[in-house]
Amino acid sequence: MFFHCGKAFIRGGVWRPDSWKPDELPSHPALVKEVEKRPDTLEDLEAYYDGYARRIYVETAPSDG
Repeated sequence: MFFHCGKAFIRGGVWRPDSWKPDELPSHPALVKEVEKRPDTLEDLEAYYDGYARRIYVETAPSDG
């Protein structure tokens, strides 16, 4: 996938877990708001993404028709 710039990943320490700082990353809803320039409030996006996994994997009963 990264054929042209593998050295950048090596130099950046991407494969060294001790270099990872997940607590410094913005939340997914914050990234969505910034990147997609959504009109939703951050609180609305947080509420939406909080239950997202539950909503997409909800088991539904077979229909009677």
